[in-house]
Amino acid sequence: MHVTQAIRNYVPPVGFKILPRRRGERSIILDWGVRVTSTLEGNEYICWICQGSLECRRENKIIQLFGNTSKATKNLGDKHMLTASKITAENTRKRDRAKELERIRCTIADGADSRRMTLLLETVRVVNNNLPFRFGEYEESKLLADLVVADEFRATLNNDIVTRAIAELYSSTRQAIQSHLQCSRINNVASFSMRATKHLGLRVYFVDNNWEFQSNLLGTRHYEPIAGSRESFYRWITELLKDFGRSTKDFYGSTSDAGPDAK
Repeated sequence: MHVTQAIRNYVPPVGFKILPRRRGERSIILDWGVRVTSTLEGNEYICWICQGSLECRRENKIIQLFGNTSKATKNLGDKHMLTASKITAENTRKRDRAKELERIRCTIADGADSRRMTLLLETVRVVNNNLPFRFGEYEESKLLADLVVADEFRATLNNDIVTRAIAELYSSTRQAIQSHLQCSRINNVASFSMRATKHLGLRVYFVDNNWEFQSNLLGTRHYEPIAGSRESFYRWITELLKDFGRSTKDFYGSTSDAGPDAK
């Protein structure tokens, strides 16, 4: 019997009643089992019963939920080798962070390199914290926490040092993007997106030399549309593209009235 059909046909034990999925509620345990509720001595208890296999349905094991789903998800992992999407994503991020950390450590030769790497990572974190469109935890902060575990990684941070590091990071990033765009002259598209009040970003979409779809955010700026502001806006676009070795002739874009055909 399919799991979905088993959940649909499930008849709860005496004293229990099914607690249905709420609108918009998404959980792996509700995809593979039934949530039930029971009242004992005036107290309500919420439990979960796995329907992932015939063995589980025969066992009819009741797992109590204490405000979270850890026991239920552990049961799915142990018996059915299933993992919640959030856990899978977090494990992927941890592996990516470990690879990045190993790559950084391989570039460090002495104490001076250690302090310099700390400075650059801290600068990236400072910049990203002040850029628009950033949400959630910062990978740079986690990398920094994993990396800075010894005295040789301590670096002096002040306004002048961070300012110079920002200029250095921008210069190296610009050179890397210039090289990337130069090797990817297929389907370059300049796109503008309004994600937050008074902020505008210029992002370039293209297919690289490995035939993979890529994009780069070239820059952002504070922007408040007013009458007669076209010239300064156009100058910002052309100067920004010029900074990366490109011009408006290298790109094509599209405009839309945001009608249903463009959604």
